[in-house]
Parts: sequence; structure tokens; C-alpha cells
Amino acid sequence: MAEKKKGEWINKGRAGETWYHPLEENAGKGWGWGWIFFPFGLIGPLIGAVIGIIFIIISLWALKFVNVAVQSQFISLMIGAVTANIWVFFLFSLAMGYLDYLIKRSPLAFFTLYPVSNAAGITFTAWVLSWVFRTVGAFSGVEALLWLGTLARENLAWIFIIFLILGYISLLAARKK
Repeated sequence: MAEKKKGEWINKGRAGETWYHPLEENAGKGWGWGWIFFPFGLIGPLIGAVIGIIFIIISLWALKFVNVAVQSQFISLMIGAVTANIWVFFLFSLAMGYLDYLIKRSPLAFFTLYPVSNAAGITFTAWVLSWVFRTVGAFSGVEALLWLGTLARENLAWIFIIFLILGYISLLAARKK
């Protein structure tokens, strides 16, 4: 077995060979607060998703408090949209947490699920931004924002497919080096 250096994340791959996670240099630094739940095993992503939803709920309460003074219909719509879709945010966070867990545990999962995880994250972000652009465009009367939001929302499947293909191509290109 290879020696483990300080901060090094080692896992056994197929046939017992030592596998070093390709993102090792970021471990514990750029992975965000979710990294602390990784040692908890299968319950870690659930803990992270619950804490994330609690943070969103506290943020919504704070925003409601601010909106009492501001009386903005746009902020009210944003709060209503996030509240109505809170289960989507929770399920997405949970799914991404378990994908991340699998990606960190297995070389096979890394090479098969890492592009899926990235494409799903980009698509989810595009979904949120499409709603924001459409709402801002409708409130401000800027047709370009309304059009951009509608275009993004209508093409979410294509956004996912394009970034999925790009992810697999980049993994193949990195593997050939």
C-alpha cells in the first residue's frame, strides 16, 4: 500500500491498486462547507442538505423582515417562488450530496458521475436564473431579459446534454494526457 501523506485522500481502486482522487489538491480547501460532512458516511449528504435548507429558510425569513420595510412586490415574488419550490432545492441538494459522496469514494463513480454532477449543477443554475431573468424582465419591461429567461427555460434539456457531453469529452482528454 502506498504511503499516505498529510492531507492526502487515498482509496482502493479495482484490483486493489491505490487510487488518488483527481481533485485531491482541492480537498478540504475549495470544496465548501459540505466537505466536513464527508466523514459521516452515508448520512453526511443528508445532514448537509438539511443544514442547507435551514439556511435557506432563515434567509427567507430575513428577507421577509426586510421586505416589510421595503414593500417590494418583486421580493415577495422571489420569496414565494423559493418557498413553493423548497422541496426542489432540498432534493437537488440531497442528490448532489450523494453524487459528490460517490464521486469521492470510487474511481468508477468519478469517471461516470462527475460530468453528470456538473451538468446537473449548471442546468439547475440555469433554471433558477431563467426564472429570475423572466421576472426581472417582466417587472422592468426589458424584453431582452424576458426573452433570455424564456430561452433558457425552454432549453434546459439541451443545456444539460451539451454540458454532459462536454464533461465526458474533457474527462477523456484529461485521461489521454
